[in-house]
Amino acid sequence: MLDAHHAAAGLVVLPHRLLKVNEELGELVQAYLGVIGANPRKGVTHTQEDLVSEACDVATTALVLLATVSPDPEGALRRSIERVVRRALSEVAEIPDGTDAGGPAVQWDGDARSDRP
Repeated sequence: MLDAHHAAAGLVVLPHRLLKVNEELGELVQAYLGVIGANPRKGVTHTQEDLVSEACDVATTALVLLATVSPDPEGALRRSIERVVRRALSEVAEIPDGTDAGGPAVQWDGDARSDRP
């Protein structure tokens, strides 16, 4: 459906999707600046809910881009998250007394709220 829309509008899909991610990121930054009241002339202009909504827009748009460039977007995302988790765990694996924290191998069940390893 999205590809048909782009073709009908005469847009080249990949560059358009890259630009769309950038546009959404700009809106996220604008919301953040509005939450913290960075512009003294305007003050606080956005809510935390606005910030969350814009973050979701960035994530969704990035996932559409991922689906455009990857034959296996789910696998690519899973591998990327596993790399990030492994890196984060390796940074905290050293306990101050010098022993290794150890623990099970990283497994991701697709639920970011999960407290399981």
